[in-house]
Amino acid sequence: MISGHTALHFPVIDSTNREARRRIEQGGAGPCVIYADRQSAGVGRRGRAWESPLGNISCTVMQPLVGGLSTVGHHSFIYSTAIAHAANRFLPHKDARVKWPNDVMVGGKKLAGILLETATAPDNTTWLIAGFGVNVATVPVATTGALYLPTAMQVEGAMVDASALMAEVLTGVEKLQGTYARDGFGPIRTAWLALAMGLGEPITVNLPDSSQLQGIFDSLDDNGTLLLDIDGQKRHINAGDVFIAPHAG
Repeated sequence: MISGHTALHFPVIDSTNREARRRIEQGGAGPCVIYADRQSAGVGRRGRAWESPLGNISCTVMQPLVGGLSTVGHHSFIYSTAIAHAANRFLPHKDARVKWPNDVMVGGKKLAGILLETATAPDNTTWLIAGFGVNVATVPVATTGALYLPTAMQVEGAMVDASALMAEVLTGVEKLQGTYARDGFGPIRTAWLALAMGLGEPITVNLPDSSQLQGIFDSLDDNGTLLLDIDGQKRHINAGDVFIAPHAG
């Protein structure tokens, strides 16, 4: 667990993120780690369904937000880096990678996802709700609209269960949060880029308005924005879905 955080376990819950929001909005909440054996209504980024069968990780960390709303996005890089590092401790080929903005992939398939939200307590303090799901024992059925096929740690040859992997992830999160508090986003950016899929390669980005851009994944800027090189011109991408190969859908 993360130092100074209460651990709250549920055999079944609608959503660990929803539980965090309820606790924050009711007031009097302290930092905590909420985890469940199974979610009945898990949700991913942009409202996509996230299936949460037994044997996988469904977890949310709730903490007071430090640094203002402009820093929320930085935490997706903290969590995805921590998950990839933890996964690589157990994967035989050490091939967990991160995909902008907040996915963890193995062999081109999705292993984990992250959903960041904020909530305001009655005393007007803003809290960060960082939810993450990792497929450990079970490969979920690919949901309609899924961008990538799923995979799971044990399918990829890792001898680990959900509790051991979650402990490793949370240890990594705490360490990276300490680095971030001390040294800012720069070291987080560097650690994430070392694991990044598609860096220096052609990618396609589906933008929120349903348009597409194609170019070379050049880097991240100092705020985590994707830098797309289109014929020598740098385009800053703040939101979108990235495909490493050209994608027509």
